[in-house]
Amino acid sequence: MPFTLFHGLLAFFIVAAFTSDNRLKILALAAGLLPDLDGIAILSDYNLFMALHHELLHPPVYGIIFAAIAAFALHRIAIMDWKQSFAVFAFAYMLHPVTDVILTDWPVKLLWPLSSTQYADIFAISFEMRMAANLLLGGVLLVFSVQELHLFATIAKAGKAGKPAVYGASAQGRLI
Repeated sequence: MPFTLFHGLLAFFIVAAFTSDNRLKILALAAGLLPDLDGIAILSDYNLFMALHHELLHPPVYGIIFAAIAAFALHRIAIMDWKQSFAVFAFAYMLHPVTDVILTDWPVKLLWPLSSTQYADIFAISFEMRMAANLLLGGVLLVFSVQELHLFATIAKAGKAGKPAVYGASAQGRLI
């Protein structure tokens, strides 16, 4: 996917629709970005990047493996509920290759290790339509991220003042 951040933001906002726990939202953001670590080779060798990206970390089975490790660690270190951490991490991680299959023509082995079949561009969308969808969805996620950052700032400000956080519309129609 051309916009790596898109994956993290998409997972972040889907999880945000179901929880107010900021730690789970941040976990979803990180897990949504993690599969693209196999693309870090582009910083040193383009051919290595082309060989590894979408091969090394994109199979969804890694979402389950890494989610188990993350859930255990977060339960021990951050005293987070391991079931919630596991579910959020696994969902966000596995959402990444699925969106790649829908919005790119770069193949992903969705069923590996059970099958080496590669899936890509399942709706046969033209390159221009994929780019338009990426830009549109990316723009929507960017607008929501600005709103979410405003929410985090409001909560932090209220916490420092010792008041409960209030988030909504003021009489002037501005978000507070």
